[in-house]
Amino acid sequence: MYTIELTEGPGWDAPAVQARVIRTTVDISKVAALAAEWLHEVRQRPFDAHRPDGWRIVDGVGRRIIASEV
Repeated sequence: MYTIELTEGPGWDAPAVQARVIRTTVDISKVAALAAEWLHEVRQRPFDAHRPDGWRIVDGVGRRIIASEV
């Protein structure tokens, strides 16, 4: 299980804006592709005060796995 967090900024210190749990995929490259796709979808919506511009993935116990780059 992984959690994708959309963030205001890249990296691990950026505040999370939205989160989505991924339970069925175990391949981290597929989860990273889902994160990038979700970020793209959300960025297509009209601008609001909490528009994400990055993502990160943590595992089921909170360990850092990967974050988007600038």
